[in-house]
Amino acid sequence: MEESDLRKLAKDKIVAESGRALDATGEAAAALLADLYIVGLAHGVTPQYWAWVTDLTTACWDVTRDVAARRRTAIALSRTKDPQVPPPGPGLLPRPVSGLPPQPPQVRRGPSR
Repeated sequence: MEESDLRKLAKDKIVAESGRALDATGEAAAALLADLYIVGLAHGVTPQYWAWVTDLTTACWDVTRDVAARRRTAIALSRTKDPQVPPPGPGLLPRPVSGLPPQPPQVRRGPSR
């Protein structure tokens, strides 16, 4: 079997497993499954033998969905961090006006622009 045939077979299996058209996660799952087919073929294991491993397609699909979800979570967390601007150093503070206590430095919170 050609590598392109194995990739098409993997895509067809992922579509059949998920019941919908391939999105980016489905494409990643199909690529992973095709890579396993290619490695197996190098060792004499044909896709027909892989069919006996009924959880292989589901495992590829689950792993890629999990990886995609972790990436989305990491991106979302990096966008929601509360950036804080540190107060100026002691040499940069304005001198207090005589008789008035020094004003605390203002910390700006929120996303930078």
